[in-house]
Amino acid sequence: EPLAARLMAERSQPEDLLELQHIHQKFVEAVEKQDAATIAKYDEKFHTSIVKASRNQLLIKINHQTCERIKAHLPAQPERLERHYAHAKILAALQAGDADAAEHYMHSHLELVAQDLISMTRDGNVSL
Repeated sequence: EPLAARLMAERSQPEDLLELQHIHQKFVEAVEKQDAATIAKYDEKFHTSIVKASRNQLLIKINHQTCERIKAHLPAQPERLERHYAHAKILAALQAGDADAAEHYMHSHLELVAQDLISMTRDGNVSL
């Protein structure tokens, strides 16, 4: 996904950014309501939208397979606040067309997600 963020920053069309902005707003609303199912829905849409806007067919295919696997094994949970801020930073970098920042913020975000998945697996809350 960091590569997808870089490619989106370089290749996106205005409608891609508008769609991502809309998805992010729905994500923020779900976070504010602590609606775990809607958070999960718009979190996935946020990431998928970035990958789709990269226009890289291999990344799109990998993203689809990953999303299916995660949905099958990962329960919906209230979003951590730092993920909300991470999405905002990624979006701002994409809107600015800053490929380096978009890639960096996505990488940092995914490191937090990986840490959460490791903790959940260790605690027995999920099996991947």
